[in-house]
Amino acid sequence: MVGVQINEQWTTLADEATVEKTVAALESNGFDVFVVENGAEAKQQVIKLVPAGAEVFTAASATLAATGIAEEINESGHYDSVRKKIMGLDRATHGREMRQLGATPAYVLGSAQAITEQGYAMFASFGGSQLTSYVQGAEKVCTPTGKRTASKDDRQGKQSQQNPDRARRSVDGPCHGDSGQGAARLLISPDASQTVAQDRR
Repeated sequence: MVGVQINEQWTTLADEATVEKTVAALESNGFDVFVVENGAEAKQQVIKLVPAGAEVFTAASATLAATGIAEEINESGHYDSVRKKIMGLDRATHGREMRQLGATPAYVLGSAQAITEQGYAMFASFGGSQLTSYVQGAEKVCTPTGKRTASKDDRQGKQSQQNPDRARRSVDGPCHGDSGQGAARLLISPDASQTVAQDRR
């Protein structure tokens, strides 16, 4: 069996000072931020934010899977799951409809690959499919993200997006409100944060 050496840079939890600085920067850029203690609390916070019966698309996310958020949204019957609709369609005959469903949900849930101390949220997607809903398509965006995602700046954030160790990190520690080489990337700057954090209606 081949051993895997994981870069400790991507397994270290951010300290409280970094968390506080990052939260303040995100809030000043228009994001609503909720800091919780663990994955179970993150799940409960998402349930509070997303009303029962809402149309919700869960983007591919290890964080959503590990916290049980994806299962709650897609399997509980309490929400109108866009992912379940998409999975029931044939890409060969309904490809355009599938793309439209994923691009314009009422709510999209995913996770950022990096959040910088300056209040930037950075996302990566292997195919780029969920980026449309993050930027413009969804009415509301919610991104449960672990403390290991905190980055000093956008340069370090890009390193996190490109590093294969990033996909191996476990989810634990407080949350703030699989990328790889060749993945589509998106940087949400302060100028764009209002369109990501706020209701667009």
